[in-house]
Amino acid sequence: MKEKNECIDVLKNLCGYVDNDLSGKCCEEIEKHLRECESCRSEFENMEEVLNLCRKSRESLTKEEKKRIMENVFNRIEKE
Repeated sequence: MKEKNECIDVLKNLCGYVDNDLSGKCCEEIEKHLRECESCRSEFENMEEVLNLCRKSRESLTKEEKKRIMENVFNRIEKE
């Protein structure tokens, strides 16, 4: 069960890790886990791919499109 709990902890902190919002020790633990856990590493790689696509597409969006996307994101968050 320990391994599953480690995966849950890593997945809960993955956004913070990607955004560099975590302490050095926490980052080290996540990096170690990602080296050892194919499932979590796959989730991390998928997240990175989505973020990279968002960054690339953001450059070509108009202000109105960016505003509409942000409104949709916040609307979905409020529904949860």
